[in-house]
Amino acid sequence: LIDYLRSVIGVEHVNVTGIDPNERFIALAKKDYPWNEFIQGEFLMHEFEKEYDFIMCSGAFNVQVFGGQDRAYFVLEQAIKKMVEISKYGVCVNFLCKSGCSEYVLTNEMVVYDEQRVLAYCKNLGVKSAELIMGYDPVDATIIIEN
Repeated sequence: LIDYLRSVIGVEHVNVTGIDPNERFIALAKKDYPWNEFIQGEFLMHEFEKEYDFIMCSGAFNVQVFGGQDRAYFVLEQAIKKMVEISKYGVCVNFLCKSGCSEYVLTNEMVVYDEQRVLAYCKNLGVKSAELIMGYDPVDATIIIEN
C-alpha cells in the first residue's frame, strides 16, 4: 500500500502509521519503511495521541478470532467508531460481505458481515457520508466514510 500511495501521490515519502498485534509484522514493516511509525498493539486498546488525516483498514475483520458473529459485529462497529473519532477527513474499511460470500466456500475461520447492516451503522455515526463500494471482488465490500 505504501508503494502504491507513493506512486499515486508522486512523492518519495508518504507518512503512514500502522498498528498490528503481531510483533513479526511490525518488525518487517519497520525494516521496509523505517521513516513511518508502526505500533505493536491492539487498535481498540491503544490510546492514540493524535488525529490522522485518513484511516484505512483492510482485512482485519476477516478471520474468526472474535468468539462468534455477535462479538465480531461488536468489534467491527467499535473499531469503525474509533477510526471515525481519530480521523480528520475519513475512513476506508473493507470486510467480507454476506451477499458475495454465499456463492463461495469459506472456512469456519472466516467472518462475513451483512454489508447493509454495517453501512447503516456507519451512517448513524453522524458522519457527512458513508458509501458502500462493491463489485471489485465477489467476496469483499468496502465502506468509505467522510467526516
